[in-house]
Amino acid sequence: MYREIGLVEEIDRSLGVDPRQKVTCGEAVVAMVLNALGLVDRPPYHFPEFLETKPIEILIRAEMNVEDFNNDVLGRTLDKLYRACPESIFAYRSFMIAYKGYGGDSSIMTPPR
Repeated sequence: MYREIGLVEEIDRSLGVDPRQKVTCGEAVVAMVLNALGLVDRPPYHFPEFLETKPIEILIRAEMNVEDFNNDVLGRTLDKLYRACPESIFAYRSFMIAYKGYGGDSSIMTPPR
């Protein structure tokens, strides 16, 4: 489903991709969503253990190791998401509008450039 809506690409477009990253922010978000859908409440430092039993090469991308999804990667991704305002990513993806914050009326929402 996330491939159909282009979730990884949209998040990576919004947050940017550092060529030094082994795991992009979009891929990290997908992994966190899979963790949440599995109803597993594990702290981030146990995340590689959660992924050990999952076919990440099929679910996310080939040539990935579970160790690539470490606490630092997940933390940096959440920090970048917070700074980018997840509401704006959602609004753009859902409605193709730029979200500038809630002001009580629809005049703050403008079409993307």
